[in-house]
Amino acid sequence: MALSKALTELYWETNIHRFSTKKNTSSLPERLFHYTNIDGIMGIIGSNQLWMTHSDFLNDSSEIVYLKELEGEVLQKFELLMKEEIEEKGLRIYNEIVSEFKGSFNTRYKDEVNTNQVFVLSLSENKDSLVLWGNYAKGDGFNIGFETKELLDKIIDEEEKFRLVYDSVKYDRNEQIDILVEMLNKTYKKIEEISEVDFEFKQELSMYFRSVLLTYSIFFKHVSFKPEEEFRVAAVTIGEFKPTLTFRSSNGNIIPYIAPEFEKLPVKSINIGPKNNSDIAEKGLKIYLESCALKMHETEINRSKVPLRY
Repeated sequence: MALSKALTELYWETNIHRFSTKKNTSSLPERLFHYTNIDGIMGIIGSNQLWMTHSDFLNDSSEIVYLKELEGEVLQKFELLMKEEIEEKGLRIYNEIVSEFKGSFNTRYKDEVNTNQVFVLSLSENKDSLVLWGNYAKGDGFNIGFETKELLDKIIDEEEKFRLVYDSVKYDRNEQIDILVEMLNKTYKKIEEISEVDFEFKQELSMYFRSVLLTYSIFFKHVSFKPEEEFRVAAVTIGEFKPTLTFRSSNGNIIPYIAPEFEKLPVKSINIGPKNNSDIAEKGLKIYLESCALKMHETEINRSKVPLRY
């Protein structure tokens, strides 16, 4: 089996399977929540669009590049795991894997011209989070509850241009390291199965690691963000495809995003933020939803239970 074919199979069967539409949807939460302000909820429901922000412009300054912080610990643990294997079979495959793994970090994070673009929709499994109300809805905004399976089934229908991946964000550093060490171990075993490695070995291995690192980096975040209980849906561009971007302003910055459109968003509930004590908040929301053809008997409207006055 050629190396490129073997690594492609490994990527899809082992790595992408962790975060993909191939995953068993029965293990997913029934509902996911998006926290936003008044302009955000009107924009989403009024346009039947969801904005997926370019990963370089997310709120965490270490987004995507955080993974590089784990490199040293991952390689140290991988070396210990492979000690007996190395003593028995030599260093050739091991050295090639370590070298290309390191090199892929440098290529992924320094060469912006040839990397895939990633667009992220941030959701949460927590329907009434004090942290999220404060960070994304200013306390008086809203959160929208989406039916998970229907949302994932319809969010991107251009499979030749985007690869859709999704999962709960992993915050535990040890878990993140273990996942990467497992990936390296499986990569070693797959290469070992191939009797002959052709001259394109390094290039193919580098491309494989870049794809793996890109996928994992979407779902690994620093532990300080754990209270957000984030669930991410990401659209990753395939090949050289360059999507048409839309732009918005935020805190004095220009933010690029893509806006997948839905025939009908799977909105199942809307929660009103804890600081919004207006007696007309719910009434105005109901009238707006009806004007957007959202049937009220299908959409729950609730108020946050968080005891926050100001």
